[in-house]
Amino acid sequence: MSAICHWRARALPAAAAARVVRAVAAHAAGAPASSELLVKREAVVGGEVAVLTMDRPKAKNAIGRQLLESLRSELLAVAAAPVAKRPRAVVLRSAVAGTFCAGADLRERRTMTPDEARKFVDTLRDTFTLLAGLPVPTVATVDGYALGGGFEMALACDAVVAGSGAVFGLPETGLGIIPGAGGTQRLARRVGVMRAKEMVLTGRRFGAQEALDAGVATEAAIGGAGSECADAAAMALAERIARHSAPLAAAAAKRAIDGGAELEISEGFELERECYETLLGTEDRLEALAAFAEKRRPEFQGKW
Repeated sequence: MSAICHWRARALPAAAAARVVRAVAAHAAGAPASSELLVKREAVVGGEVAVLTMDRPKAKNAIGRQLLESLRSELLAVAAAPVAKRPRAVVLRSAVAGTFCAGADLRERRTMTPDEARKFVDTLRDTFTLLAGLPVPTVATVDGYALGGGFEMALACDAVVAGSGAVFGLPETGLGIIPGAGGTQRLARRVGVMRAKEMVLTGRRFGAQEALDAGVATEAAIGGAGSECADAAAMALAERIARHSAPLAAAAAKRAIDGGAELEISEGFELERECYETLLGTEDRLEALAAFAEKRRPEFQGKW
């Protein structure tokens, strides 16, 4: 396994890490295409941005088995690819007007036995853990409803651009359950324990400005032409990341920040040192030094 994959696996709980590593290894056999998740690569300065577009209009992008498998498959493809062939950033968006993702497909859920429902939620949680630990920066474009699992999906991304129509909420306690795909944990780490409890226990919905103020969103794109404004802002952010960050450095920075947030600061410094030292001998670092001396933009190849 490459060092970057090793870093990602170490950041996960042991059981989830084992499942992700097995899934990445198995992904070499390929995965079926899906009309519910559209995938394309956009060329930008510095490399490519992968755009994953959910397109399940009749169900408002509710997460059923097919959409979940398609998303998981694409994330595994990114994680399994050689560093030089990975996109420099991933944008997760919706093709359905007024909706990012309405959460779990409750119609499908009603047909599941308790054991099937448990396995589905385990897979959903592991998929969002894979999304959070992806060795590529991720940006969610939310300009519509992001409820339940849809909100949890956005929380698993490195950045969230909220459009003027964005509506966030976790309604699960009103359905006799709790957010089960990482929502209770990631939300509390974003907004604080007390505020997370209020949001979860009331199921209250809130928009882009509050999302920005609370730390749920990185940016509020609330001007211009609705979702087009949010999409443009998300792509602009992804392009800035692709243009600026060497791919190995981006993965190391993610590991240092995400892993360090769970540690005492002295342990966080040690993790930072480990991540820094791993990059000292890379070709990307040498290319950056040469480009600085020659007064040109570095051309990073993601090479150790």
